[in-house]
Amino acid sequence: MRTAFKVVAIYVGLSVFLVLLWLGLGAGELPATVTQWLWLLVLAVPLHLAGELIGQGLWGNRAARFVEQKTVGKRLSVLRMLYAFLMILFFCGALLGASYVWDLLHA
Repeated sequence: MRTAFKVVAIYVGLSVFLVLLWLGLGAGELPATVTQWLWLLVLAVPLHLAGELIGQGLWGNRAARFVEQKTVGKRLSVLRMLYAFLMILFFCGALLGASYVWDLLHA
């Protein structure tokens, strides 16, 4: 029973921390209802974990390892910056594409 309570307490604490961080970083609109606040608290940890998995996929793949091997020992690398820029463009493009498809499905 104590273990379950500890897991729930850690989850709630981490969720509150992530929600406060999200709000502090200038998130769009604040939730207006209790239900929206509850959804935000419930989804904070799973969304953070999904972001971590996406980040691991972008920075832990074969191309990233190749770039890292080519630039080992260099503090500043144009190749590393180019790879990061391309990954950010790819991810933003994927988000915009998903948003566009979502709007098409709901129209």
